[in-house]
Amino acid sequence: MPGQTFNPENAMTRTALILPSVLLIACSLGGCSSGQDRKEDTVESTSIVLSDVTKAKQQLALSTLALSNLRDAADTDDIGRLREQIASSQSALDDAIARVQENSADAAETGRKQSEAWQKKARDFTDSGLRGASQKREGILRDAVAALEASNAKLRTASQQHHTQAVQIISALDLDSSYPGTRSVMPTLDRLVAGEAELRDALTEVAEKANAVGMANNE
Repeated sequence: MPGQTFNPENAMTRTALILPSVLLIACSLGGCSSGQDRKEDTVESTSIVLSDVTKAKQQLALSTLALSNLRDAADTDDIGRLREQIASSQSALDDAIARVQENSADAAETGRKQSEAWQKKARDFTDSGLRGASQKREGILRDAVAALEASNAKLRTASQQHHTQAVQIISALDLDSSYPGTRSVMPTLDRLVAGEAELRDALTEVAEKANAVGMANNE
């Protein structure tokens, strides 16, 4: 305004007052996150995996029941109906396991991002004791993430084997749904029912490793 002169001190004061507000808005829009935010993201992502595993195990039980019904079928049973039950339950099982694998991969990625950010922050600590303690806890999280990824890979192998055998049984019955045709798939059917424990164990391991990722934030 006319008559006013520029005062550098006033300008610096205004800048100092405005800058924190600008940074706060930028973080809100740009997704700045704190260590606590990253921790909560990791814990939340692992809790989703635990829920998914529970649902997949329930569906596995239904799928095994459908297979057992075919194995125990008499010559008067409707084999076509039993085949449809197997196909339907297997499709639902495939979907349930796919969700476990997808969300466990997401949980591992979330944990990895937390670990990487943790490493970067810990390197800035000038206090050696504080830096060492922080790096130790971050290492626990990093190892837990690696274990979750390994368990997810084992689940992928087990589920693919189960899926392949189930599809072969379904296809064989589609070609021949007579009682003699049913007897011909018994060896594969017996292996599939017996293999239920392996797939269930693989699901259990994913849940355990996902839980360990979440618990690593409390070690």
